[in-house]
Amino acid sequence: MSEREFTRRVVIVAVVALLAVLAAFLVVRLLSILVLVFTAWVLAVSLELPVEALQRRGVSRELSIGATLLGVVITVVLFFVLVVPPLVSQTANLIQSLPDVAEDAVVNYADLRESSAPLESLLPPFSLEDYSALIAGLTDEEAQQTLPSWLPTFNVSTVADSALRVVTDIGAFIGTTLGNLILLVFITLFLLLDPNVYYESLLALVPKRYEERAAEVISAVQRNVTAWLGAFFISTVATTLLMLLALGGIMRLPNALSLAAVAGLGTIVPTVGPAVAIIPVILITLADAPAKLLPTVILYAVIGAAQDRLITPSVMKAQLNIPAAALLTFQLIAAIFFGFLGLLLAVPLLAILVTLIRELYVFDVLGKRGNLPEVTTGEGGAVYLGAPEEMLHEPSDNPMLEDS
Repeated sequence: MSEREFTRRVVIVAVVALLAVLAAFLVVRLLSILVLVFTAWVLAVSLELPVEALQRRGVSRELSIGATLLGVVITVVLFFVLVVPPLVSQTANLIQSLPDVAEDAVVNYADLRESSAPLESLLPPFSLEDYSALIAGLTDEEAQQTLPSWLPTFNVSTVADSALRVVTDIGAFIGTTLGNLILLVFITLFLLLDPNVYYESLLALVPKRYEERAAEVISAVQRNVTAWLGAFFISTVATTLLMLLALGGIMRLPNALSLAAVAGLGTIVPTVGPAVAIIPVILITLADAPAKLLPTVILYAVIGAAQDRLITPSVMKAQLNIPAAALLTFQLIAAIFFGFLGLLLAVPLLAILVTLIRELYVFDVLGKRGNLPEVTTGEGGAVYLGAPEEMLHEPSDNPMLEDS
């Protein structure tokens, strides 16, 4: 190799490496925008379903989009009118009753401690006077003289300063969220009005001989995202109905429909969503009938486990052919890299990734379209291509499958 050829190759490698680093830097810097655009595309694909349904009935695309957006607005308004107020009201009632509930708990604790000598020696003392002193917000010095030594000191000014910082952070978060929501609405609307423009722009970047194949891959990606939306709808409806039966029919809790709707929406984030959706259930149960808290939580946990381990995984596997373990693992990875939105969009992201690998690598590069391997396990966890009986009677051409 001549010195000139060597220099040329070094320059090419250096330029490629530099471009790769630059691309990675841009992706990291623009990650939040890319996630926002992807979210808008997923929303546009979901809204495309009712738009196409109306178009098949002879309605123009403009009117179909208008009717769909109107339906979305009505749904959101009904959610905030029918679901949110009961939750806020019950939470306010709970907050108002917390002092009385806490005092009763302190009195019951003191009575329990004094009921027997072993408990009195085992449990630390905490009387109603101690509780009142703690809530009064005494200074640290006074607290050391008044409260039991095992209790932490409590300073109102310190708590107030911390609360002010928290409120400031919450205000900044709300402002950023509202700005992102407005941007999300506009991007979704633009994608919905004329999606072909953006698909044509993508295809324009592909060599001419690969345009048809690229269009097929884009269609496959869109089909899988649509399948995820269908799976999400089935899982949400099933969870909502089960929660309505359990909370309203069995436990007789107020606002059961609101709680069931919140639990159903929580299924959009498998594993994590149901854990978050139980918070309003606990609040309303404490405000209405504290004695029902334990059976309500147990019943909710049973339904949540069934939804998380049976309903959602089976539906996701049937619609997308994604194993439950792979889905949970990818959720954790997406949450690490993309935060809450990554957790929210883990399923469609994984569906797209699986589609691209299958279409571009497994089918196009490896040539396995219609000839994917079927694996069975035999005794001792041995892995076979096909049934183990066939492997026992027929010699294999693959040396990796022969006994050593």
